[in-house]
Amino acid sequence: MALDDEEFAEDPLGVPDAPLEDIGPAEDETPWGATMTVGNTVYAASIFWQPLQDPDNPLPEVRETAENVLDNSDLYVVRPSGMPQYGLGISSEGHRSGMPVAALGLVDAFSDVASSVSVFKVPEGWWFIAVRNDLILSEEDMLFQREEDAKRNFISMMAVPDWGRKVAPSEWGIDGTEEMDIGDVLSRGAKVKLQKLKTEFSLKNIIYIAAIALALIGLGYYIISNYFGGEEVIKEVIAPPPIIKQIIEKPKVKVEEPMPWDSLALSTELANSCSDAIKLLTANTVPGWKLGDINCKVSGVSTTWMLEWGRIANLKTALKVYDIKNLHFSVSEDGKTAAGTMPFNNIKKIPSPPTLTANDAMTELTDIFQALNLAVTLSITNVQTEPTQKNALPVHLYSFVSFAFSSELPPTDWESFFNSFASLEITDIMYNPESNVWRYEGRIYGKK
Repeated sequence: MALDDEEFAEDPLGVPDAPLEDIGPAEDETPWGATMTVGNTVYAASIFWQPLQDPDNPLPEVRETAENVLDNSDLYVVRPSGMPQYGLGISSEGHRSGMPVAALGLVDAFSDVASSVSVFKVPEGWWFIAVRNDLILSEEDMLFQREEDAKRNFISMMAVPDWGRKVAPSEWGIDGTEEMDIGDVLSRGAKVKLQKLKTEFSLKNIIYIAAIALALIGLGYYIISNYFGGEEVIKEVIAPPPIIKQIIEKPKVKVEEPMPWDSLALSTELANSCSDAIKLLTANTVPGWKLGDINCKVSGVSTTWMLEWGRIANLKTALKVYDIKNLHFSVSEDGKTAAGTMPFNNIKKIPSPPTLTANDAMTELTDIFQALNLAVTLSITNVQTEPTQKNALPVHLYSFVSFAFSSELPPTDWESFFNSFASLEITDIMYNPESNVWRYEGRIYGKK
């Protein structure tokens, strides 16, 4: 696929526990950036990544995601090698057509390892990027503006085993990590650039324009018939009586800010759906192919397979025989890795207003995990409105407690925990088939 010719600027288990006070609770909504400067080149970061089902015709998938998933996205990039993927950017956030994408430079430079998790210090903040089994994780390419946010996400990922490379600032003092120069890394990688996502001229547009054209033709016919056709008819015009308008002021209706707990996925349904889907994938083994980590969110399940011996035909035949419904998969260009996704379409959502403050919820969580003698990562985030000219100071909207822990127990065994809190939202469930360890991440919203 041709790239845009427009040039931009020149170019926690098994892991040492990090003290909670080092990570620190965030005090407002996590700020992030869209671009970062490395040397004399401005790179695009914080790209939204998705697996690509049809590398030969990517635009239909790109447009569908841009229209239905990521609002205001108007830029895209297709990964030229490795695992088939595409990424979306947003020009209103700072991305530009012709801007090189940092994540693609890194995966190219780190092609010697299948999995890596990294944090690099750049002038604009801390760039966090996670690649698992040659797949850029969809929400793990993020330029954080605060160090504690990048550190919290990095330590959360460290709980997952088998990273081929772990990169972090040396001052963090995390065992098993190395510090690398971001300029050296990206100079060794490919510079693949964002492109404009042109609007498709749909049938809806054509019908709309045709309707306007017909209306104009009808208006023209009316004017010609009445003013230019036949004999002129002079009619007596009687002035209408004056119209007295009464101005009625409508009462101002206060629009309530929508809250995230107004529509939360039912935790028990999500836990059951994740458990069933993951059991299905792990039970149906593919000869010669090793199943990688399995991720589960409210949108569905995603995983990868790595070739150990045999051919692509083994994978295609096995998946055809198993006939797993709604499973979509694609194979990398070198034929050594495959990605699979299974969307969820029936997870029920309900309103679940909070009953505890964020601080009280954090205290309850700490007590529960102390009783279980299980390590957990906790933090509090306060979400505020953006300052405006009319409102110079931000207004507090809500707070939530983020939690993350690992366990050998499946999601169905944690249902009583998920049901013990109102406004609890599961954000991610990850399963490692090799270690048989589950990783749970979520948040509990607090009342004011």
